[in-house]
Amino acid sequence: MSRPDRPSDRAGTGSYASPPCLAHEIDPSYFDPRAVDPQQARDVAQWRKAERARLLAQRTAMPVHERKDAAEAVARHLDAVLTARTGDPAGTPSPHGGRSRRN
Repeated sequence: MSRPDRPSDRAGTGSYASPPCLAHEIDPSYFDPRAVDPQQARDVAQWRKAERARLLAQRTAMPVHERKDAAEAVARHLDAVLTARTGDPAGTPSPHGGRSRRN
């Protein structure tokens, strides 16, 4: 609840008793959440590369009409989800130079 007698509340900027995240208080010698194990990073990169190759081979092994049907089903689903959330699937940002799939 706002108290109008406090100057910070009248100006629309208030202060909070504590920050939303206390990660800055963790001693890095105890646990550093930004630390990355080099071997694990290599393992993950290898797995991702192999997984991409496997999925690409699986997709290219599908007949063209099945790939097209699957792509259209995904597009319909995304349109429904985006329309439910934003009201306009064509107005959502696209990773392909701003073009929607309808252009």
